[in-house]
Amino acid sequence: MQVLGPDVNHSLRSFAVQGDAIRFGLGGIKNVGDNAIDRLITEREANGLYTSITDFCRRVDSKVVNKRLLESLIRCGAMDGFEENRNQLLHMYESAQAVGAKQQKDAAMGTMSLFGESTDDVDMIPVPNLPDLSEDDKLKDEKDYTGFYITGHPLQGYNKELKGLFELGQLLENPERFDGQTITFGGLIAERGDRPTKRGDVMSILRIEDYSGSAQVVAFPKVFAQSQQFLAVDMVVKVRGRVDADEKGVQIIADRIAPLKVNYNNARQIAIHIRGAYDTPENSNALKEILSQAEGQVPTALYLHKQRKRINLSPQLCFAPTDEIIARIEAVLGEGAVEVQ
Repeated sequence: MQVLGPDVNHSLRSFAVQGDAIRFGLGGIKNVGDNAIDRLITEREANGLYTSITDFCRRVDSKVVNKRLLESLIRCGAMDGFEENRNQLLHMYESAQAVGAKQQKDAAMGTMSLFGESTDDVDMIPVPNLPDLSEDDKLKDEKDYTGFYITGHPLQGYNKELKGLFELGQLLENPERFDGQTITFGGLIAERGDRPTKRGDVMSILRIEDYSGSAQVVAFPKVFAQSQQFLAVDMVVKVRGRVDADEKGVQIIADRIAPLKVNYNNARQIAIHIRGAYDTPENSNALKEILSQAEGQVPTALYLHKQRKRINLSPQLCFAPTDEIIARIEAVLGEGAVEVQ
């Protein structure tokens, strides 16, 4: 069933059925208290829907309409029904709150606008000419203020890259089934915690989530040093690692972390890893044939793990990375054999 986002004109305190969907409740928004929700809903039911942020601030008791409340309602999308976009509303809410508070104070004192003119005209708030927040910023705000992504998901632009990868939701059902297996998955870094080791190196504990679930990922010092630049919260990464599952829980010990989507146009160099079992004459010949047919000249190096040797390839065997050629190389040398930097 579809879940509709919070809305000052349609939400109740809790989740509620609205047509064929479920409407997110105002009680699930950070910084929106019970008293404010009661006043908001009571006024709406008595005098109709709110038409703008200024109308909202004029009508709802100014004692509960503070700046923190307004910012929370805007950032989570509860005011998306108004004409202005979220960025514009974020630049208007302080003025709207001041207008609303002043008019309620004047009304309480019996003060009327000079000559009886409309307060709508006297207190008109200009709308700044600003573009909306980016989709990534909107989603981040929604998660921060409600605990959920509402209008989309940060991974929605990565469906192609996620296709065929392991889904973390499988670890929720029967994690011990995958104990000891090496898996490759993609996801969003939701949390990161670094800690020193006894030797003084740094390791990181990550929580990474995809569409289906989340998992704890451990990046020991070697992997941390290799991938530190990718380990920021909200980064979308591709992880290869070993599942460690027992009665205490499940975690993934990473041996490689890299961006899920790479902009090949900015490629500076390419590393081709030839690991143990793949280091055979047959594979070397197959790789040479693939590279000899490839186009482009991005500097490329072979890393022979068994021999602990690096070989810089001649310009004739260098290439410009594409999904197709990387897939061909990894079909010979295994998943993750190509690293674009």
